[in-house]
Amino acid sequence: MKIAVLCAFNPNNTGMYTVDLAAREFFSRHSVDWTFACAQHPQRGTRLRFGGLRFAILREAEELAAFDRVIYWGDFQNNSAYGAHDFANREVAFGYASDPEEGFANWRRIDLLDGVPGMARRAISVGNNFQDLPQDGGPEAARIDAALATNFRAILPRDPASIERLTSVHPDAAGGRVLPGLDAAFLLEAPPPPAFWLRRPSLAWHFRRAGLAAPERLVEGVARRTGLAALPLSRWFRLGPRSAPLHVARMRAELRASRIVVTDVYHVAVNALTLGTPVLLLARDATEQHGTLGEYKKRTLLAMFGLEDWLHLIGADEPDAGRLAEHAARIVAAGDASERLAPLRAAIADFRTRLEAVILSDASG
Repeated sequence: MKIAVLCAFNPNNTGMYTVDLAAREFFSRHSVDWTFACAQHPQRGTRLRFGGLRFAILREAEELAAFDRVIYWGDFQNNSAYGAHDFANREVAFGYASDPEEGFANWRRIDLLDGVPGMARRAISVGNNFQDLPQDGGPEAARIDAALATNFRAILPRDPASIERLTSVHPDAAGGRVLPGLDAAFLLEAPPPPAFWLRRPSLAWHFRRAGLAAPERLVEGVARRTGLAALPLSRWFRLGPRSAPLHVARMRAELRASRIVVTDVYHVAVNALTLGTPVLLLARDATEQHGTLGEYKKRTLLAMFGLEDWLHLIGADEPDAGRLAEHAARIVAAGDASERLAPLRAAIADFRTRLEAVILSDASG
């Protein structure tokens, strides 16, 4: 069986890099012929390298048709709102399309296999977010319905809100093939405990998404209140192609050894939770997801595992430093988080078993 694993490919971002590392770890354990791939990159070569990962460029119908399975691994790849905006605009910026309409047509071919012959039930969507699908299906809704119904054997969205929106917008196409999923980064297993860090009670932190004016001041307040040393995850969005393995290993060791992680970044929280560390996750108060960087996905992430009390909702103004510090102190004072994270560990185990059954089953099934 030949498998193409299409990634969103944003490896300078540690969160997306860990999504890709999880794919390598998952597929390397099984006796299958698999190829890492992506569809968009400003360098128009045929193969890319980053931090020990190698990606083929797959875009054309005949290239995609050469695989028995096409796995869309993580992010928003199969989401039509993403296709009409993020993907289509990058197609124009990278020179693959002359305008967004052509870029959107390219997305349908690449990420839905629309118009690619012989692809019935060959596609599988893993850990994608569908929370911001347009309620009316958006442009080309009928073609999207047909592609989902014909080409996808399984869709495993990363959260219940995505399942609800996908099955509401595309009820006929999605029916019978939507299964519970998780963000793919949850599959990346924890490294051995870094004993040299455990002697230093610390809090790891990184802010980027909520537009905070003075994040260092907020962290100083948390450090004073908890008595923990602050460890900035300074390279989270600044990985380099050669140094990525070293920096990612270091930051994940810091996440695992910390007593708490304070952040406004979705995948910082995902990695911390996977490593067994409690999180104080800041999010602007939102009731819907807007684009790939919206705030609502952080609320749904914690709600999945009964961890709503680890969410720190903020309004349009700068957060209250004292309230944030007290919230962090309560989480630290609660001590070991193993029991709180038991539902997450069970969900990861179920997700892994479900993926193995769906992806590795007979290609003729």
